[in-house]
Amino acid sequence: MLRERISQGIDPDYVGELVREGVEKDLPYIFTDLEFEPMIEARFAAIKQGFDHIRGRTPKR
Repeated sequence: MLRERISQGIDPDYVGELVREGVEKDLPYIFTDLEFEPMIEARFAAIKQGFDHIRGRTPKR
């Protein structure tokens, strides 16, 4: 499975361009494609839900 993924990999020159642009623009994240975007969106939604749960409360100190 790993060999198949590697054989269908992204062109290294394209990745290099993205990395160069990311470094020049001081981007905190550099992505090569949108494959994992749905999983990242789901994770952020879960994190946001956690903040929404405590929104409006003041921590006791």
